[in-house]
Amino acid sequence: MTYSRCWTLPFLLVAALAATDYTTAQSQQAGVRLTKVPDRVVLPASAGQNLIVEVEVQGQPDSVWLAVMAADVDRVPLESAGSNRYQLNLRDDRVLSLLGADREAGDLRVFARKNGKTRQSTKIAWVRGQPSKVVSCIVVGVDGKQRQCELGSEPWLDPAKVERIEVRGLAMPQAKVVAVADGTTLPLTRSAVGRPFVLAMNEGVRQSIYQASDLGIDVQHGGKSWWFAFRIVPGQLAPEDPTVVVMQRRRVTLPGSNNWLRLHVGDITAGQAMVSVTDAKGHFIADARSLGEKDFIDIELANENHVLVLDRLVNRLVGNDHASFRIVDKKRFKPDEIAMFIRRIVDAKVLFVREGEEYNGHLAQRFLRARYLNHRGPKWTTEQFVEAACKSSRTGEPYHVKLPDGKVVGAKEWFTAQLQKMRREQR
Repeated sequence: MTYSRCWTLPFLLVAALAATDYTTAQSQQAGVRLTKVPDRVVLPASAGQNLIVEVEVQGQPDSVWLAVMAADVDRVPLESAGSNRYQLNLRDDRVLSLLGADREAGDLRVFARKNGKTRQSTKIAWVRGQPSKVVSCIVVGVDGKQRQCELGSEPWLDPAKVERIEVRGLAMPQAKVVAVADGTTLPLTRSAVGRPFVLAMNEGVRQSIYQASDLGIDVQHGGKSWWFAFRIVPGQLAPEDPTVVVMQRRRVTLPGSNNWLRLHVGDITAGQAMVSVTDAKGHFIADARSLGEKDFIDIELANENHVLVLDRLVNRLVGNDHASFRIVDKKRFKPDEIAMFIRRIVDAKVLFVREGEEYNGHLAQRFLRARYLNHRGPKWTTEQFVEAACKSSRTGEPYHVKLPDGKVVGAKEWFTAQLQKMRREQR
């Protein structure tokens, strides 16, 4: 009996240690460790926002889920991402059922169950960011007009046309409002509790916003949170490559415009194409008009003006017709004088008489562009072009111009007068 007890005590001690080691191993295998979680969880998520939570669970659990408490019936399962990892996007609509209708903030956990035992992660804190009829974000323009911003709409904002941005309806003294522009924070201030928070525009604030591609207004009020987002109209065009190639009957976004400006090219025929520039709202920045090579369009933005030059039109019998443009800073741009002269002819309210036939400006420009583009000798001066354009290349017969009052004058006389007038206007 004594002999038996001498062996029983060590045996029990070893068994107890083995059981402890087994329990520890089980605990490690079923442990739940957060490996990825957003810094700030605002639910419901904003439009287009992802809130990825990732956990690492040792071993092969029977189930992994998100809930408030392990025993809750309301739960959302996580999906396997391989290598003991599980993921869930908190923007999932099923997550909203876990929050409770009357709760403005709280905690969630990830749970894992294996062999009848449940382990849990650390807390994932969340706050409610539901829309409110009380809190509003108002943009006040330099013209005094006001525009209310809707949550999730991301409207375009041109800082040059904005006097201030106001956030209204925040009654609590602890309320906080901050504008975020590409990592730069711009605090909004208010004169007293209950008064609007204001971001007043000045040159420094406008430059900070122009340098960012978007602007967000982060609002904290009690347990609630709001995020008003804006896309920024660029203050200048800053493309890495200033060249733009557009296939005929196509529309492209101008590089360096933050998706604000769209360039459209119509059919390319007879050395010209209908070209227009619109903004992201569909408003014309430059009206649709027929352009030929070396023509250009002015593009006005807040900080700098630019010129879009049509360098080349490609019109093939077989293949894809296209137009090549170049973006140039207007301060460094020297226009092609002959192209400007042809444009002036197009816009004139006269008729052109060529070999007995009358043509309006749009038809006359086709002959003038053809004469210019088909020239194969040394580069013409503008005077040489005028000399060549005012008479037939085949017979030498002079052309004429019919004025609005019916008077007919020689084309050379009228062309020369228009060239002199254009040069005076350019001084």
